[in-house]
Amino acid sequence: MDELTKDALLRATKLAVECVEIPELGGRVHVRELTAAERDTWEDACFRERRDAGGIPNLRAKLVVMCACDEQGALLFGPADAEALGRTSAVVVERIFDVALRLNRMRAKDVEELEKN
Repeated sequence: MDELTKDALLRATKLAVECVEIPELGGRVHVRELTAAERDTWEDACFRERRDAGGIPNLRAKLVVMCACDEQGALLFGPADAEALGRTSAVVVERIFDVALRLNRMRAKDVEELEKN
């Protein structure tokens, strides 16, 4: 395997996008991988909210907001949409959340740690 250069690493900007069937709604949505900065933003917000509020309200909806996208990877939601999304079907949000976790190599254990700490 070749040694990667700084430039090669900095060009690694193509994010994986996966189509997810949502049978409960009779359609599909795409889910994309986060950038490193986006993942840090999500994790930081989770730690801050855990510390300030004693919990992480809408943890799943907030990740879905950051990962649900169209076929080209353009996000469907903005940060202000997490609260409204949190009031929708837990089954639908969980289905998208599970794919977001897998695409971003987050484990259920990682999420549990965020919720505890």
